[in-house]
Amino acid sequence: MNVRLTAALLITLPFTSALAQESDPDWPCAQQLVPKIVAAQLWSGPLPDENVAMTAPPDLSELGRNAMDSKVSEQDAVKSLKTYFAKVKSPQKRLEQIPTAFIVALTEANSRRDRQINGIKSFTRGQFALSKQLAADVNELDKLTQGQPAKEGTPEKAIEEKVQFERRVFEDREHQVKYLCEAPADGEARLGLVARTLEALLPR
Repeated sequence: MNVRLTAALLITLPFTSALAQESDPDWPCAQQLVPKIVAAQLWSGPLPDENVAMTAPPDLSELGRNAMDSKVSEQDAVKSLKTYFAKVKSPQKRLEQIPTAFIVALTEANSRRDRQINGIKSFTRGQFALSKQLAADVNELDKLTQGQPAKEGTPEKAIEEKVQFERRVFEDREHQVKYLCEAPADGEARLGLVARTLEALLPR
């Protein structure tokens, strides 16, 4: 591995860190870090206290949680909400139960969001650690080889192979950042769909 190659490697390593926001260096996403979705962002109707999610009836609690379950298609989630509240004929009960269902969905969404954000930050810290190790190995290799090709069977060759492996791992993981960063936004978009569906079911 020559000096030009190692220099280029060091320049291209900190992709994740380049995207990290000043407010939180562990956050690599282009999207602004928003730890929690606030009900007012998505809901314009009447709302009970968010603590109602802790005391909601089991059927409403299950309904709200399932609406945010990524294993359930959006189409099926919307259908389940409409089917459930089609059976609630009393306008007063609808006014009580529909906002409660939204609060349950919001609580579930924020719980999932918290896990996703923590996972992304943990991933970023892992990338930082890997990039530092890789840079250290590259520097050690340069010192040993002085820009000359490493010979087979030498310690220098072993380090060169280690560097190549670490770089492949780093780059493979780096490609995952975009998809990891989409998860919180996808959850918020789904909660928005749930909110619009429920608000449309409120009595007029």
